[in-house]
Amino acid sequence: ANQLACLLRQEGLQQGEAVGILLTRSVNMVVALLGVLKAGGTYIPLDPNYPRSRLDHIIEDTALRQVISQSNTHELLALTGITQWLLDDNQLQQQLSQYPTTNLARNVNANSAQNCYLIYTSGSTGKPKGVSIAHRNAMAMVQWGGEFYQQDELAGVLASTSLNFDLSVFELFVPLSFGGKVIVVENILSLLSEDIAGIRLVNTVPSGIDALVSAQRLPSSVVSVNLAGEPLKKVLVETLFAEHSLRRVVNLYGPSEDTTYSTYYEMTSAPSKEPRIGKPIANTQVYVLGAQEELLPLGVTGELYLGGAGVANGYFNQAELTASRFVKNPFSHEADSRLYKTGDLVRYDEEGQLCFIGRTDEQVKIRGFRVEVAEIEHHLNEHNSVLEAIVLVTQGSNEQQLQAYVRTDEEETGLAQQLRSHLLSALPEYMVPSRFVFMAQWPLSANGKIDKQA
Repeated sequence: ANQLACLLRQEGLQQGEAVGILLTRSVNMVVALLGVLKAGGTYIPLDPNYPRSRLDHIIEDTALRQVISQSNTHELLALTGITQWLLDDNQLQQQLSQYPTTNLARNVNANSAQNCYLIYTSGSTGKPKGVSIAHRNAMAMVQWGGEFYQQDELAGVLASTSLNFDLSVFELFVPLSFGGKVIVVENILSLLSEDIAGIRLVNTVPSGIDALVSAQRLPSSVVSVNLAGEPLKKVLVETLFAEHSLRRVVNLYGPSEDTTYSTYYEMTSAPSKEPRIGKPIANTQVYVLGAQEELLPLGVTGELYLGGAGVANGYFNQAELTASRFVKNPFSHEADSRLYKTGDLVRYDEEGQLCFIGRTDEQVKIRGFRVEVAEIEHHLNEHNSVLEAIVLVTQGSNEQQLQAYVRTDEEETGLAQQLRSHLLSALPEYMVPSRFVFMAQWPLSANGKIDKQA
């Protein structure tokens, strides 16, 4: 990582400049992240499983000049004029070996407002939007993680999450910052077929852990389980404690705009009620506010606003959207203090723990990934055979699923596959509906609008 950082600096990497990471999951992935940060750059995750058009949008939006890739991923980039460093190339390895392995002089500190990374999430306009996370934001979450988790839990943390999903920030940087070990796998379902020793902490989504429990593949070495990204059901936690010798299960909540985790709910035994999203982590403030941004009392549902050290810089190159979601903090005397409007509806229970109720908009979570259904509808409506499309979320046997309703006057034969292929050319696979329903006309309500409930 130090040698890579030396190379990047020598090649003219500017302070805070973005560098793309287009790598499969391996030791080289971790080397690349650390190398970019040590050089003073900002890392931009580019998932090799994403469609080329989505990768190109991220590259154009961030004006990337350099991408760290490898021999089997570099051809995914259609854009020219970008320097690509192939970490598995023998010539580059020889070049890197000429640089010192010692730490570089730091040109950024832990309190810096400079961007540390950008994560692109689904956007309602049809294009993904980048969330700008500063070093000070990431350090606040890492510091909390190092204090909350014990050394033997961090001694073997499973890293199973895509870099494009911010659970990866916890999985990689918390254990490495506190002398722990990172165990990199392709994804959480790798444990269904692989026997991996030394895993102490698993950090994933409820549907992922449910698959392992159902197949009896959660390693016996695991002492703690972190679950985030989806609503956590009481029955799953009961099963975990009944079938495994766990120290604790932690239900974690947090949007990318507040740096991975904002609140936590710790369980050391089977809960008597549905798991809450709990209370704020260190250096985070939570507010349940009404329509006039007034504080609401215990038990009353309102929108969750987040403040504190984790609040991101905003949305990259989107000043108007940033201003609408990152608002002045009326509860702080600091002039630059801001709150993030999550769009999540919550309330306090009688014990003062936050309960998640729902959303103020149509944003959903699918296998932990944040999805704006408007982005899917945007791409469906671009297809020549589609008059209009609506995407809704339905409850499958184990998890929520996306279902597309398509108004069309064409033959349905083969159209579902055409639409699926069309969406896969622009969207990650997790955003493609599992089912398409074709309709000649919409069901309308009494006021003449589409009756989505029907």
